[in-house]
Amino acid sequence: MIQQFTTDTFDPTKASNIMKISNNRRVVSKTTSFNNTSNIHQNCGYVFGRDIVSMTDIMKWRLKLTKIQYLIPSVNIGICAIDEIDKFITNFITNREANKMVNWYVLSWNGHIFHGYSDKGKYCDQLKLCDIVEMHLYMEHMTVMFKLNGKDLGVAFYKVDQSKQYHLFVGLSHKDQIEILD
Repeated sequence: MIQQFTTDTFDPTKASNIMKISNNRRVVSKTTSFNNTSNIHQNCGYVFGRDIVSMTDIMKWRLKLTKIQYLIPSVNIGICAIDEIDKFITNFITNREANKMVNWYVLSWNGHIFHGYSDKGKYCDQLKLCDIVEMHLYMEHMTVMFKLNGKDLGVAFYKVDQSKQYHLFVGLSHKDQIEILD
């Protein structure tokens, strides 16, 4: 299956209760502010896309950071293996077993990329309001790459596990908002 850009939408059944999904399931925003006194993982909201990507698929998402609560956004954009979503949610909320690998590949607000909880280093500039992030998943080549405002940033991840199926993942810590563009 080859697509120019996905027609993916956010899945309300795979979202934390502090996330609001609107505009035909193409916009997600976090409804609560970050609380410095509680567990960081309980302050973070997450949502997954509905489309399933597997085997030789090529999937491209284009997302725009449409609203931020502070000068610096707190957004993570990536993919997560479907069979590991429950493990991801448990680890994300409780921080239990955070040292165990979760098969997710993420571009973070600070420009760093993460495979599971492992910081793979600086990949691009810090994200900001109105940035458009394109994520390209090439299952046949086992790679994930990103573009930021049309600029090709190159391959971020090699050796994506082809035996898995993946969903889009978005995480927000502040009252930020992100939209899947057509």
